[in-house]
Amino acid sequence: MKESFRSIIIKGTFVLTISNFLVSGLNYLSNSLSAKSLGPAGFGELSTLFAYISIFYVPLTVLTTLIIVKLGRSKDNRSLIAQQIEQWFKSKLIERRLLVGILFTTVIFIPYLTNLSPLSSLVLYLLIGLGVMSTFYFSILQGLHLFTKFSLLLVLISVTRLLGTIAAYLNIGGIQSIYLGLVSGGIISVVLAKKFIPHSAAIGATTLSIKLRDYIMRKQTLLTSASLLSVALLVNVDLMIVKRVFSPEMAGIYSSWSLLAKIIGYFTAPLLAVSLLFFSAQESKKDQKKILYF
Repeated sequence: MKESFRSIIIKGTFVLTISNFLVSGLNYLSNSLSAKSLGPAGFGELSTLFAYISIFYVPLTVLTTLIIVKLGRSKDNRSLIAQQIEQWFKSKLIERRLLVGILFTTVIFIPYLTNLSPLSSLVLYLLIGLGVMSTFYFSILQGLHLFTKFSLLLVLISVTRLLGTIAAYLNIGGIQSIYLGLVSGGIISVVLAKKFIPHSAAIGATTLSIKLRDYIMRKQTLLTSASLLSVALLVNVDLMIVKRVFSPEMAGIYSSWSLLAKIIGYFTAPLLAVSLLFFSAQESKKDQKKILYF
């Protein structure tokens, strides 16, 4: 079992690293074509949209960590626990559907607060909603060690974004084509991720206890979330300020330079993802201190 787990982690690290390089290359190409096709004003709009999305995604790391840790402690019955987690997630969405609807209506205020266009504001909300769904299902795939399928979905999202960008570069739709590619990639990835999760016979009403509020209020969770949020703000708040203060053209030029400074982040993501899986799994408990000290 231990050797099998090591093999899975090694394979997962390799697959995630290769896919991450591929995704980084596709995203770099998309950004380059976006800047050329949209011009400074349009590219500044797109970059600011991504900046807000990055900050809104920070709280989702709590959900990601909770799911991966929950599955990591399950050992032999991970598939069953994954189904129970999915059932729990669906029930929470149904319980809070009214709140979700009310929050969605606040999209009308976003253009005044962010200086984004109404279309970009609507896309921002759609991508955040899809981000919640994809983060949930992607976390389950990682917790089940389905690294290949998880990596394929990451590549798929980048490909759909690139296709939309190519359409804009060919003067088909402009920024609307890019947004269509982003939203389409999010929808398709969520549908496929759900299908990739192993499902057995009906499991009935779940008795799984996931105390999300208790987990969030832990000192470690609060400190980690605060540090991640601080980093996200430091990396992206400048784009938000520039978008509000300067002209669209200046904001686009600034966004281009800012993009070049963030390339190194693409190379550290796969190692961080795999390290969480390693330290949350029961199979590697004896080796965790050794690896941490190393």
